[in-house]
Amino acid sequence: MNLLLVDAHSQGYYHQQSAATLKVGDMETQAVYNTLRTVKRLASIQKARVVILWDGKTVKRNAIYADYKKREPNPDMEAMKEKFKLQRPYIQKAFSYLGVEQFIAEDGEADDLAGLLVSTEKGKYEHIYLLSGDGDYKQLVDENVSFINQRDDSILRLDKFFEDTGYHTPLAFIQGKALQGDTSDTIPGVGGIGEKGAKEFLAEYGSVAEIRRVVLSGEALMKNRSRKAFEKLSLNEFNEKQGMGMMDIFKRNLRLMMLRGCPLKPDTITSIPMEYDPEKLRQLMLELNFQTILEDLEVFLTPFERYGLKGVSA
Repeated sequence: MNLLLVDAHSQGYYHQQSAATLKVGDMETQAVYNTLRTVKRLASIQKARVVILWDGKTVKRNAIYADYKKREPNPDMEAMKEKFKLQRPYIQKAFSYLGVEQFIAEDGEADDLAGLLVSTEKGKYEHIYLLSGDGDYKQLVDENVSFINQRDDSILRLDKFFEDTGYHTPLAFIQGKALQGDTSDTIPGVGGIGEKGAKEFLAEYGSVAEIRRVVLSGEALMKNRSRKAFEKLSLNEFNEKQGMGMMDIFKRNLRLMMLRGCPLKPDTITSIPMEYDPEKLRQLMLELNFQTILEDLEVFLTPFERYGLKGVSA
């Protein structure tokens, strides 16, 4: 049997924006409807037990970098999030009635939970699938872990990693991101190193540690327009704009971005009680007027009954 880890906020936001609008009264319901149908479909295809992962707060990362995910207000985005917020309890209740485990990282994010569960559950399942629109999950890919892109259901496996990302290994991928920074999370890079340079140097040397070893040993780095920036990085040259050394910025960014070995304390992980109850699910679907699900409710329940109802070690 396989395991499907679902980034719930990513799923909800995606379906809230990209799907046709559905309503019950004044409340939009497309995030609920399409999240349920997507997860059911993928659980069936991948023969997987489902675990739903919810974001908490960004307290831990804000302690590392105060401006993490600090953006200018976007009225359209805020309105979308408010519409999804109204639907979130319905998604949680529906999965509870389906007997699906759900976890909330109170001081972290869903991808932190994914990193933890990939470590604790690996070996218990034939394969682990990660469903999200967040590319950071790609760093967790290995022989037994694959990333499903929610936008097109494409599956990234380890043998196609370079073809998809331009990096030869998941380690090089996340180190490349840490060098460049991540504008979507408002994380600045080390300075002077872009995507092309990061990919070329990590392809040649494998890791930032090896690049630094070469520089500190007095050897010459390969000729490249980013060569000087990597020399400065290796020497931890001061970045005046950020007020810290370039290598220190890189290490900070890794702490913000790395998911493997991410420290989540047990008392900061909350589980949403499971209450497997097809009748309560039917009543909830009636309340939301999800006729397509109601017409084939037994079929809808099948993958959850077949592969679910078994705990994981979060």
